[in-house]
Amino acid sequence: MSRTILYIDDRPDLPAGFDQELRREGFRLRHTADPEEAIRQVREAPPALVLIEIELAGCDGLDLLGGIRHLHAEPVPTVVLTRSPRLAGLYGEAVARGARDFLTKPVRPQDLMASVRSHAAGAARGPEPLDVGDDAAGHESRGGLARMPVPEILRELRQHGSSGVLILSRGDLRVGVQLRNGSPVAVSSNRESEPIEDFLLRSGWIDRELRDRVSEQAALGKQSAHEILVALDALPEERMQLALCRLAEERLFETFGWGEGRYRFFLGRRLRPDEALDCDPERVLLDGVLHAFPLEPLRERVLRRSHHYASRADGARFDDLDLSPHQQRALEGLDGEIRVASVLHARVLDERLLYALWIAGRLELHAAPTLVLTEALAEVVAEAEDEVLRADEREADADPARALGAESWFRKGEAFLSSKSYEKAVEAFGMAAHLDPDEGEYLSHLGYALYLSNPKKSVVQREALEHVANGIKRSPDRENSYVFLGRILRLTGDEKTARKIFRKALKINPGCHAALQELRLMELRAQKSPGGGFLSRLRGR
Repeated sequence: MSRTILYIDDRPDLPAGFDQELRREGFRLRHTADPEEAIRQVREAPPALVLIEIELAGCDGLDLLGGIRHLHAEPVPTVVLTRSPRLAGLYGEAVARGARDFLTKPVRPQDLMASVRSHAAGAARGPEPLDVGDDAAGHESRGGLARMPVPEILRELRQHGSSGVLILSRGDLRVGVQLRNGSPVAVSSNRESEPIEDFLLRSGWIDRELRDRVSEQAALGKQSAHEILVALDALPEERMQLALCRLAEERLFETFGWGEGRYRFFLGRRLRPDEALDCDPERVLLDGVLHAFPLEPLRERVLRRSHHYASRADGARFDDLDLSPHQQRALEGLDGEIRVASVLHARVLDERLLYALWIAGRLELHAAPTLVLTEALAEVVAEAEDEVLRADEREADADPARALGAESWFRKGEAFLSSKSYEKAVEAFGMAAHLDPDEGEYLSHLGYALYLSNPKKSVVQREALEHVANGIKRSPDRENSYVFLGRILRLTGDEKTARKIFRKALKINPGCHAALQELRLMELRAQKSPGGGFLSRLRGR
């Protein structure tokens, strides 16, 4: 059995240490940028796995992927590793042409190795469809669907950014959902998949004559029904990708109506997907509740939360929904001061819409009215880019000497902060902010150092938060300011808001190590805490 991993890429880009890790597992890596050479190597000596970039110069990587699939009666396992964004249509096309997994660059070495272990011939076997094994018991959560329905499970997993496999079972039927960073990306089931041509006929996208023609050709085994439909130009490629996503959504939405059954979630595991989902997790959850969740259990779930206060989530928009002007205004007016019962009593918004928006993360529910401090911070952050600074605050720009002095004090403050000399750091950052009040990063560092200097004093907490918030207002593009704000909120007990702030930092800089580390640590603490976190709360159910 081959122990070669063939890597096809005209601009090779693999994570550091990946080659050494492969050798430790008994594999050797071979690279080529030539599609014809890749075909020759696969034909003459089938590798254990092909890693393929589909964004190739002078060659359609998807065509090459499909060509590799048909070189042998037993297809060589292939994994896409690409610079292209993970769009639903592209993902669906890659899976249809035989890809076992779809990874985007830059990829973490552990994720790439996990894919190799799962899919390479001769590797320690990864999960088969709907079989994640028993070795994940330490990271497993389980419970009953009567107590927590599928939409709420997916909502919790999305909030925590969890990656893994959710197995849903009812009787003999089992459905698996692959999640990546909280987003459902693919679905598998132990029920025999409906042929794509039958789904298209049932959905009214093709007629019976075309369905029969495609089925006959697919039965010969030379091409998949998807490839035949594309070759016949029966549907535009965009419509075909939309159909594949709708088929996957239908499989997932079927579970939304399960009033009984069990679920199990395995953190960090993978399954082999049958069908790709739309890459917009918010829209998937929203459509699933709006169109597939039964009304009576939905009303019961909303009734349980009728005493909560509703507010719009940060950045939430509703203009993509078919709403009346009254509904639009009612949603935009939710500020965390109105109970759900009062919202329903007004008869402008109904239970289904409220529940769907909450599941999708566009609405938040609070046990108490929104804290004044949280509202003030949200207002500062929301208005950061629109804030016009006063003319007298711009004087520092006109004096280069003051700017240089401010930077010198800032560097001293960083050194004091690193050595945990917090009071000296406060003095240094305070001088920097005095000399250059327009530089928001000076203010945010001042606030963070001030908090660390006396974290238990409420007056200091308030002043520290105001400094950090003003720093964000002046320099809304600095991720460090959001990291400091998130840390203070976390340390003062507001972990929910802290998570949002850390995610804001990642929107500014997806590679922000501090924000990523904070979110991972919060997730780990939630798992270990007896009563905290979704995974921990459900482990004993």
